[in-house]
Amino acid sequence: MLIYLLEPSETVAQKLGQSLTEFRQHHRLKMKLCDALEDFADCLPNQIDVQNCLALSRCVLPTIRNAQFMEETRLFPQLMQAYPDDQRLQASLDRLRQEHLEDDSYADEVACLLHDCGCTGKPSNAESAGYMLRGFFASIRRHIAFEDECLIPLIEHGTQRHKDTARN
Repeated sequence: MLIYLLEPSETVAQKLGQSLTEFRQHHRLKMKLCDALEDFADCLPNQIDVQNCLALSRCVLPTIRNAQFMEETRLFPQLMQAYPDDQRLQASLDRLRQEHLEDDSYADEVACLLHDCGCTGKPSNAESAGYMLRGFFASIRRHIAFEDECLIPLIEHGTQRHKDTARN
């Protein structure tokens, strides 16, 4: 169980509450993307929907990058403002930032793979394409699970304290 020694200020708690809604929306979008990529990987090599493939190729990077941008420019700074002396939190955020770099690079490769499949109607190597897609969406799902287990409780703790204070 996590112990929170410092309580976020009211303003920080309000910002965290607003960010939590957007954070969860990004998680839903990334999970939908992962599901769509898994469905596509399951169809390889013979049942490729070219239009779906091209649509997926166009949404991979924006979905990943928009979520990362929100986390790195709003959520992470708000968390560090709420819990400024938490070295474990800082280490976790540093880890997530590193994962963002890796995910971004991987997303770029996946988008190119999907675009090529959409243009040619098939991957050059269905086995390696399936392996690449599965590696990507598994990594994204693990990233989301970590955030759900570690960051969301911190955010909820901060926003709940604000709600409790407002009621009294």
